[in-house]
Amino acid sequence: MYRYIGSPLSGILSRKPLDAQVAVSPNPTTGPFRVEVAAPSASDFWVLVNDANGKLVERKEFNEMAQISQQFDLSGYATGTYWMTVSNLHGSHTVQVLKQ
Repeated sequence: MYRYIGSPLSGILSRKPLDAQVAVSPNPTTGPFRVEVAAPSASDFWVLVNDANGKLVERKEFNEMAQISQQFDLSGYATGTYWMTVSNLHGSHTVQVLKQ
């Protein structure tokens, strides 16, 4: 992991829980899945999707948002386990995503 001062990656490195509700559906998925984030206040967020080996396969950044609804698609990737992390300056939340 890299540490970017002032970026949502700081939340991943701090290991503090994210002050937001995170939902992923459908899970398991055959490819496409939706990430929903509901935070109490607007913030910069990053959503990262890594494969089981830790390789970054998807990344999206959202600026000054409290609500996020974003679709991701793993159709072009192998079946298996992926890790989806939502982070901001203050914390992070990781969800296991299974691709069938």
